Amino acid sequence: ISKAEHALEKIKAGASLVQVYTALIYEGPGLVSRMRQELAELVQQQGFKSVEDVVGYDHPDLYWKRLQMQQAQLDNATAVKEQDDQRLHEEEVFIVLDEEEKTV
Repeated sequence: ISKAEHALEKIKAGASLVQVYTALIYEGPGLVSRMRQELAELVQQQGFKSVEDVVGYDHPDLYWKRLQMQQAQLDNATAVKEQDDQRLHEEEVFIVLDEEEKTV
């Protein structure tokens, strides 16, 4: 693949990686920067926030399933953080109460 448009087609079809080795040999290392910039522009023009958001877009059933899984992971991470924050708060309260008992 030597063009951002072709990479985007593959990504929309479900690819999370594209091979640019042959094009890199012919065009040199500047290819990577150029394709990266062009791909970012294409993604933004099409209303996406990142390349990751485009993966599998041409397959709605798989695309939405992936988004739901990502949301579930985010919800789980948020719940774990909230539990950790609550535990830390409880430990802080316990320490304060323990210190108050020592000084009374």
